[in-house]
Amino acid sequence: MKKINLLIIAIASITSTAIGQNDTKDSTIIKELIQFENRYIQSFKNNDSAFLDRILFDSYTETYADGFEINKKQVISKTSLPKSLNLRVDIYKMEVIIYGNTAVLKGVYENHIRDKENTYHKITSVYAKQTNKWKKISMQYSTELVAWQVRELREKEFDALKKIACEDASKIKSDISSVRCVVRVKNNSKEQVSVQWQNSSNSADGSNEQVRIVQAGAFLDIYPFTSSTINITSSGKCLGLYAPTSKPGIVVVK
Repeated sequence: MKKINLLIIAIASITSTAIGQNDTKDSTIIKELIQFENRYIQSFKNNDSAFLDRILFDSYTETYADGFEINKKQVISKTSLPKSLNLRVDIYKMEVIIYGNTAVLKGVYENHIRDKENTYHKITSVYAKQTNKWKKISMQYSTELVAWQVRELREKEFDALKKIACEDASKIKSDISSVRCVVRVKNNSKEQVSVQWQNSSNSADGSNEQVRIVQAGAFLDIYPFTSSTINITSSGKCLGLYAPTSKPGIVVVK
């Protein structure tokens, strides 16, 4: 995550779960901590340094994926940044797990930056109860993620993959970078199809992990590497080959 101090506006879309002996009590705690987390984000927009001072432990730390760490004083200083640096953050997939007087919140931040593509980070916040009040101990950010790693993509977010004739398998050049990617196979035909991805030498690997069935009228997201070749068949007949890229790709079977 880039170490850029930006003002943050939070729009929370949150679901939560908890582990505990008293469901009613835990439910109350969950709501309280989610409100704290949401207000924590809003405090940068509202210049609410008093709230941050109250909710953060004096030993509070915030750690980014590259190991860079800031303390409570540095976090509070971000409330005085100019309004021109506005950033909106959506919070979702929030999960709260309670361990007595300690609680862990996990979720996803989606950062909406003006004139740039949205960025995503998984976050983990740790809270502890002190003198009957919950306070935040620490927060940690994951590396920057792409959309498909944290949510299901909309169809308009995919680029169509070019079909390669089955007899041209030997001509396919593998992407030597070999990074994980996402491909959506949408089956608009009247029969089920088999989706199989192959290794870089173009020899089929029939393991369960690399073969999927897509029923007629359904779609399936798969996560091969860019060095793979995707082979789509129906009733044993090859319908086409596809070479995935680092960008989300879609194959529509007609």
